[in-house]
Amino acid sequence: MRTGRPVPDHRTGETFARIDLAAAAATRPNSVGDCNEDGLVTVSEVSRGIRILLGQVGIAQCPALDANGDGTATIDEVVSAVNVRRYRCPLPPVMAV
Repeated sequence: MRTGRPVPDHRTGETFARIDLAAAAATRPNSVGDCNEDGLVTVSEVSRGIRILLGQVGIAQCPALDANGDGTATIDEVVSAVNVRRYRCPLPPVMAV
């Protein structure tokens, strides 16, 4: 959904992303929180996400916490990182674009 083209729904007045399969396939959907892109989300990386939320460090310390690409980290993105860590979601390899 992050890579899709916005398409307005005239019935509801809302806008939804039309999924771009090629762009979506090139993303790492479970990589939120993997600050050093080693394929793991560590407790240290989750801790860094909490420090980002508290304003103690900037998002540049872990851009992978910005799952939706808006330039900030939200509580939902940090919770996603916790879930990736907790459930040990496999991270796909980075694909060349």
